[in-house]
This record gives sequence, C-alpha cells and structure tokens, in this order.
Amino acid sequence: MIRNSLYTFFTVGVLLCIFPYNVMASKDDSSLRTTIHLLDYISRDYTAAVQNGQVIDEAEFAEMQEFSDKVYVLIEESNLPQDNKLLILSQLKELGSQIEKKAPHQSIYNLAQQTRQDIIKTTGLKTAPLVWPDLKNGKSLYVQHCTPCHGVNGAGDGKLAAGLKPAPTNFLNDTLMQEISSFQAYNTIKLGVEGTAMQSFATLSDKEIWDLAFYIKALRFTPQADKNSELQQKFDQANNAVNLEEVATLSDVELVKRLSNNDSADPELLLTALRTQSPGDNAQKYSLDKARNYLKSALQNYTSGRYSSAREDALAAYLEGIEPSEARLKANAPAFTASLEQQMFEIREIIENKGDKAQVEKEIDTGLAMLRQAEEMMQDKKLNYWLSFALSASIMLREGLEAFLILALILALIRSSGLKKAIPWVHGGWITAMLLGVAGWFFSDWVIGISGKNREIMEGMISLVAVIVLAFVGFWLHDH
Repeated sequence: MIRNSLYTFFTVGVLLCIFPYNVMASKDDSSLRTTIHLLDYISRDYTAAVQNGQVIDEAEFAEMQEFSDKVYVLIEESNLPQDNKLLILSQLKELGSQIEKKAPHQSIYNLAQQTRQDIIKTTGLKTAPLVWPDLKNGKSLYVQHCTPCHGVNGAGDGKLAAGLKPAPTNFLNDTLMQEISSFQAYNTIKLGVEGTAMQSFATLSDKEIWDLAFYIKALRFTPQADKNSELQQKFDQANNAVNLEEVATLSDVELVKRLSNNDSADPELLLTALRTQSPGDNAQKYSLDKARNYLKSALQNYTSGRYSSAREDALAAYLEGIEPSEARLKANAPAFTASLEQQMFEIREIIENKGDKAQVEKEIDTGLAMLRQAEEMMQDKKLNYWLSFALSASIMLREGLEAFLILALILALIRSSGLKKAIPWVHGGWITAMLLGVAGWFFSDWVIGISGKNREIMEGMISLVAVIVLAFVGFWLHDH
C-alpha cells in the first residue's frame, strides 16, 4: 500500500511539474501599434497624395484622410490617461485639418511624428528589441515566409509577385528603404497592411519579428558586407556612437546623420556595419545594454504611474541583463558584483514600496552608473579561457561523481537483495539519461535564448523534479 502511494506521489508530482504553463500575460497593444503604424505611413506617403498644395493622386489623398480619421478613433477608444488622451486627440484633429488644407509635407511629417512620440511616451510602448536580433534566424524566417512574394534577394520578384496589386515591396529600393526604420518594418510584419497581400504575422514571437525586421533592413547592404572583412570592428565602433534603440527606431538617413559626428570612419560604412553585423563575442557586454534599457523603461513607467510595469522592468533588468554577465563580472570583481546585485535589489524594493519619484530616479541613476562601470570592467579584462574550462569541468566532475556513487549504491543494494532482474533497468536508466543529455545539447541555444524570468521558473521546475526523484529513490531504498 505504501509502495503504491509512493508511485502515485512520484507520478503526480512529475506530471504537475511538466504541465504546460504561462508565466507572463502580455498586454494587447495592437491598437496602439496600429496607430503608430498609420502615423508612420502618413508621414512617409503624404507626398504621394499632395505636392505644392495640390492633390496629385485622389486615391492616395482619400487614404490619407481615412487613416487620419482612423487614428483619431483608435485613440478616442483607448484607455490612455484622460489628460494625455485629450492632448493627443487635439494633435490628431489638427493633423486631419492640415491634411484637408493640403498643407506642406514637412508640416504633416512634424505633426504626425510629434503625436507618435507622445503616444509612445505616454504608453511606454516598446519600440526596440531588448537584445540584438539574430540575423541568421531572420534569414531563415525570410526564406520560410517572405520569398514567395518578395523574392530570394528581396527585390519584390517572388513567384507570386506577378499577380499581386499593389506589387510586393522591393527591399533593395534605396529611395524607399532608407526612409524606413526597423521599428516600422516590425509593425508592418506584426500587423500586416490592410487591403494588400501583406498579411499579419502576429503568430511569430516578438523576437522572431525583430529578427525578420532587422534582416529585411540588412538586405540592401549584404553585397557590400560580403566584400568587407573589417565590418565587425566597424560595428563595435558604430555601436559606441548609437545604441540598439536608436538602430531600431531611426531610419538609415537619420542614422547616417547621427554617425556623421564620428570623424574616424565613413558614416555609410558604419551604417553598413550596424545593418549587417551583430555583437558576436561581445554578447555579454550587450546584455548590460539590455539591463540599461529595462532600467530606463522602469523609470519612465514609474514616473507615468504604471507601477506594475515598472516592477516588471526592474526585475527583468536583473534577470535579462545582469544575470547573463554575472559569472564573468564575479570572476573579475566579486565585491563590485555583489554591490551591483544589492543596488538592483534596492531599485526593486523602492519601486515595490512606491517610494518618492525623485528617490527612485536617484537609485536608478546609481544603477546606470554601475552598469557603465561594469562595461568598462568587461572591456578591460577577459576571463581566462582555461579558467572558464576548469570551472565548468569541475562542476561536471562533481555532478558525475555524485551520480556514479548513487548508481554504485543502488547496484550494490540490488545485488545484496537478490533482485538481479532490476539491474538492466538501472543500466537502461543511466544510458537513457546520457542520451537525453546529448539531446539537450542541441536545445542549449533555445535554453539560453529564453527570457531570464522563464529560465528561473524552468530551473525551479527541474529542481522540483529532482527533489521528487530523490525522495522517491530514498523511500525506495528505505523500503528495501
């Protein structure tokens, strides 16, 4: 009876641990993204409808009117704070009025972009990825989803392109693509374009959409990148001048202007590096960029009264930004690493207790200063390769020795009790475990790529399974 209860306890425990779960519920921001998307469209395509105060294309002009009316309705139906909503609605009303008056393009552009920035600031809408997108994965997604219409090289000449009106976008068109940011490409992929063959790819994860958006922006620069072996070095140089958020939200034209302040290189070459390269071996350094972005977002959300979002951002700053670099930082400066962890805790605590805004800003500024110091440490010192190898090998040796001792004990007990039929099952168990370990190696990239919060939960679940297994083995040994 006791033995049956133990088997039941073990089985139920394992099933509970591996049962699918949902750790975070993401807010539905599709209406806000649609609004931003339409404002970007108006900013860019108004010149196709009106020039010199005259309508040059009635259909395009009607579209401008329709979209300006639609964004007004979307904001009117939104849950924005009342004061912010009234300000944005007044701007959108003025935008509609300026379109009716066939105002100059610059006036429409300035008004649409100002309204766009106010919406982003008010809502805290994420406009950039938190980690540098994976261009290789972007290419794989492009081949899978985009080549039938846009073609292998992105020229808009896919097998299905001939029958489509309007024609698929030519991603190699400099005039068009230099004005479009990765964030605009992200919104187009996520939302689709109504009335065209460009469907929504909302089923893709945010990370996948960012990978695809950055790859699309890289297509024009690929031929030049293939001929230049120094672009990785240029990438590091360019990334000191602009951050990931700017690379995501600025167009090529705007980025070139920003990079022109760098006198040591051709800004066009730096742009090519930013569009075609990624952090590579400096990936740990860029996890600190992620921590910085989260802390800035936490401050923005806190000052806007979005305390729940601020708490999530502060926690993610540690889990997503600090933890991936923690081992390397600790090896170089253990005392500083402990201070950084304590500072992150204090930031989370003051946000949790809804402290004074000035004090929250002070603590976050201190955290940002410590992140800059951490970056300098990681640039000046590199963890010795053989030390890393020795640390990892020692862990594997310790765990392997523990497993060997447990197996030896189980086999000895089986032999002493005369239950030789159980021996093949024991050997089958450790052989299966080794095969699963090898299989796990192939999933290591996925494990490393998942979010820090999910990774913590996954580790907790695995630990719980391990406890249940050990408890079961303990009871089994005691019973025999």
